[in-house]
Amino acid sequence: MSAPPPPPTTRVGAPGPGPKPAVRRQRSGWALTARTAGDALALLAVAVMVAHAFLVEGYVISSGSMAPGLFGYHKRVVCPSCAHSFARGINFDGVAGLPGRMTAGEGDEAPTRPVTFAHCPNCGQPEIDVTAAPDTQGDQLLVLKHAFAWRDPRRWEVVVFRHPEDARQAYVKRVVGLPGEAVRVSGGDVWADGELCRKPLVTQRAVRIPVYDPAFAPRPDEAPEPRWSGDGWVREELRDGDAPTVRFATAEFDAPPAADAPAADDVPAADDAAPADEGESRGGWRRLTYRHVLAAGGTHETAVTIDPPPRRFTWDEPRLPVAYDFDPITNTLSCRGVLSGADACRLRRLSRDPRWRDAVQELADRSQFAPITDDYGYNHAPDPRFEARVRDFAASLSADLSRDADAALALQLTDGHRTFLLVADRADRERRPTGTLSLFELDAVGHPIGAALRSVALPAAVAAGPVSFEFSLFDRQAVAAVDGVQPFAPVLFERPEDAPPPGASPALVGGRGAVAVTELMLYRDVHYTRGRAVHGVEEDYRLGEGELFVLGDNSPVSLDSRGWSDGAVPERLLVGKPFIVHLPSKPGTLSWGDSSTTVRIPDPARIRYVR
Repeated sequence: MSAPPPPPTTRVGAPGPGPKPAVRRQRSGWALTARTAGDALALLAVAVMVAHAFLVEGYVISSGSMAPGLFGYHKRVVCPSCAHSFARGINFDGVAGLPGRMTAGEGDEAPTRPVTFAHCPNCGQPEIDVTAAPDTQGDQLLVLKHAFAWRDPRRWEVVVFRHPEDARQAYVKRVVGLPGEAVRVSGGDVWADGELCRKPLVTQRAVRIPVYDPAFAPRPDEAPEPRWSGDGWVREELRDGDAPTVRFATAEFDAPPAADAPAADDVPAADDAAPADEGESRGGWRRLTYRHVLAAGGTHETAVTIDPPPRRFTWDEPRLPVAYDFDPITNTLSCRGVLSGADACRLRRLSRDPRWRDAVQELADRSQFAPITDDYGYNHAPDPRFEARVRDFAASLSADLSRDADAALALQLTDGHRTFLLVADRADRERRPTGTLSLFELDAVGHPIGAALRSVALPAAVAAGPVSFEFSLFDRQAVAAVDGVQPFAPVLFERPEDAPPPGASPALVGGRGAVAVTELMLYRDVHYTRGRAVHGVEEDYRLGEGELFVLGDNSPVSLDSRGWSDGAVPERLLVGKPFIVHLPSKPGTLSWGDSSTTVRIPDPARIRYVR
């Protein structure tokens, strides 16, 4: 029997089987990585399911009842006149007096109502053809479920709930009435137990609707005149990345500093209707006045009386509907909206009397100045039957007073009955080293009524660079903020229900010394309409225990507690509190070869918290 062969030997430096275990170890690492990733995905899926079941849930808004804060199905439109981008809704809850279905929930079908035209909410450009604009899905909300299991809903809070008559559908509205209250909607405001419900500043910021952004001004050949204008102010267009920016600066801002500052012996005067005086300076102040000017469109009425009547003139009723009219009994020439050039030409041909032609020209000029109404560019074309003139305005801006130790800024707003003036004066250093922020009420000729209603020290930041200012008269209260902080308590005031609304000039900015203003915006408050006037309009609507009264921010087309068969929403039907628009979208184009299609792409710029 032979001996077994000796074990193999490995010489130093000779190739051996070493690499094979390394390969096996790497393959084991790959397997471990894949298993770890799989476990992580499984845990993530479980976490998502648990969060969906107990914490948050996603909803897609289909209707426009909360616009312009929250979009339903809509078209994105760019105004051909001012380049302002806005949304035009294509699905609504329903207009007062018109049919419409209640929508606003997850799983709602796409809208079927045809949309052809839009009108710009910024410059008023009418009849913008949006037929070819693609449809865009509504905003997607993340809703914190069971948010109200630990606390009660608060007034002005946005909630998601199941409708009592159709529990399959979820709706999103704003709470305005609380359990046990007697709620009424009147004069555009909400009343509870006979008391006006005033919005805090954080809610005002959430619901305020832009009236005009001067960064998107119409082209000079399309605008009769700029909306913000005044002698002593220079308008300059700047660029902040891709976003347009407009700066208004006094003549002193870019000039070398003067040895003597102008005297501060007066404040800007209130002026609602006298264009000839709006650019005048008083006490060293430069006034920049807002006038709501339209190049075309509008639903307002303008009239001119010719006394005595024109000679060689016979008025024949037009065969076709027109936007102008003449009353031969009162000798009054009138028009609806802005008198177009073509209509003005037709009217001039009716008589060679110079007084008639002067009246036509006066009508054309005056018709360009329109009152501000509760117009929504999101909705269909304005209907004068449902439009209301609004009273509650707010202004915000960024002001640079740092170049002049004696500079001052003033913001003036009127609701047509009361006029208030906010003055930031760096020159008033006798009482406060940084200057003074004061709030005044003005009389009919623009002079302060007594001493300042509020007076505090200006923040030291005004000497370092631009500072943001906010001023509003929402809900019969004068509210101010500097760099986002309210420096004093709001001033509450009363207003008769029959007080006339303001005209075309509800706002004014004053500057003394070297002042520059950017990000100037004019806003209006939500004006709550009568809706279908079923509940809380003709008389108070009494809520029971555990019941809420809810309204949509887009009041003219929202079907809510005002119009449902039962106006109360039981708290037990609350789904939760929406806290973020997490996946807003916009249309995009996907092209290949000679073909293209419209796709939905995310719009991160619109991701935001719901206030």
